[in-house]
Amino acid sequence: MGPVELEYPYRGRRPVLVWACVAVLAAGCVAWAVFDRGPIRGGDGRVTVDAETASVVRWVIAGTAVLFTAWVGRWTWIDLKHPRRIALCANGVLIPRARWGWVPVEEFISYDEITDFRATAVHHVGARGAVTRFHIFAPRLRFSIARDNLPPGAFDEICRQLSTRQGAAKMGFPRKPTN
Repeated sequence: MGPVELEYPYRGRRPVLVWACVAVLAAGCVAWAVFDRGPIRGGDGRVTVDAETASVVRWVIAGTAVLFTAWVGRWTWIDLKHPRRIALCANGVLIPRARWGWVPVEEFISYDEITDFRATAVHHVGARGAVTRFHIFAPRLRFSIARDNLPPGAFDEICRQLSTRQGAAKMGFPRKPTN
């Protein structure tokens, strides 16, 4: 793997705000399940689901919302307490991954293992399109780097460095450290 030459923080933009919004929605679902005892009525006012079945439906929705809030809270905690990074090494790149959708780890990909790169551009009305995701393909994985999760200027630098280093590795050229 070698020493880390370049390192960039890779974080969500506002993880606590996202968690707070999801938690408020979940609290609303729980309040609905606790305080609403009647049947569920259709648009014309007729009962479409009886009261007992409606109570079960409300509690299932509330439970699902609470579990989703816990899942989002876990990702918020990971993002705040265990910062992720993208690190370029002499012969590969360390990228943040999640095992089982829960445990954060860094995975090393050698430059000569990378088979392809692709960029995704999003075009907004009235503005030029900007590349917002850079996809890395290797035999055992696919990873996307999102511009929004990196500091300003880091996305373009990572894309340029990865392309250059992967090309040099495929050609068999030795690399000089960038420091």
